[in-house]
Amino acid sequence: MSRAYGLHGSDCFELGSDHVGDRFEVFVAHPVDLPGMPLSGPPRIVYCVDAEVYGVQLVEIARYLTVDPSRSIDPFLVVGIGYPDDVRERTPPMRLRNRDLVTPGTPIPDWVVEALGGAGPEPASDRFLAFIEEELDPVIRERYEHDSSATGFCGDSYGGLFGLYTLFRQSPLFTHYLIGSPGAVLDDDPVFAVEAAQFAAGVPLKGRAYFSIGEHEQADSGTAYETLGKNYLRLAALLRERAYPDLAWTAEILPGETHASVIPFALSRGMRWLFERDGLPLAPVRTLD
Repeated sequence: MSRAYGLHGSDCFELGSDHVGDRFEVFVAHPVDLPGMPLSGPPRIVYCVDAEVYGVQLVEIARYLTVDPSRSIDPFLVVGIGYPDDVRERTPPMRLRNRDLVTPGTPIPDWVVEALGGAGPEPASDRFLAFIEEELDPVIRERYEHDSSATGFCGDSYGGLFGLYTLFRQSPLFTHYLIGSPGAVLDDDPVFAVEAAQFAAGVPLKGRAYFSIGEHEQADSGTAYETLGKNYLRLAALLRERAYPDLAWTAEILPGETHASVIPFALSRGMRWLFERDGLPLAPVRTLD
């Protein structure tokens, strides 16, 4: 059964995937305008995962920023990807996220299996990316008016890990990336091997990417967040070393925030950095670039 996640001005439908071998629930949230403040043109398309929680926050914050009279962002059509009720009842959502958002070949440590309530499907973010590129995106572009000059992806935690994988794979679909607290929780996380293989093959990273993490994620010693924090520093160091000429990026550590509390701040800052019409700089926080 499809639902609109309580979002006005949105559509919701289900779509099966031959690539993944499963069904997804998709919401499409339209930008809003105010009297005397019409939209500047057709919206760009921005995809996100974890539609049920993260996607709803993304939509509402984006709508406010679109009509901000001081520092507005370009309007965009948010496409949130989640799971129908019967799929969630069959397989716990955390196991579905592990299947769809984690890099192929990633070994699943015992503590993750315990957190998931048992072993689930093997990580297959390559298949999920193919679903977005080849099965979902054509439907969206056929049904909805849009600006095709740029397409974005937003994700947090495992969604941020999928964003890294997508950036490193250089998906032809995406040009803008908002990647929060990327969930690379292994010491030698396989997502970095994806970038290394591309670099060795002479494939440069291109696009515009905003990265963020909460300050307290780095302070949680002895937890998965500690490794996540170390890998975030590794990511920033890697991008500085590579110095890809066609990749514009910034990496922020947001003061006082945890893995959960950082999300709305990362969304607000990331959307402004990626899509603000006037291109004004963000107020400074500690940065790594």
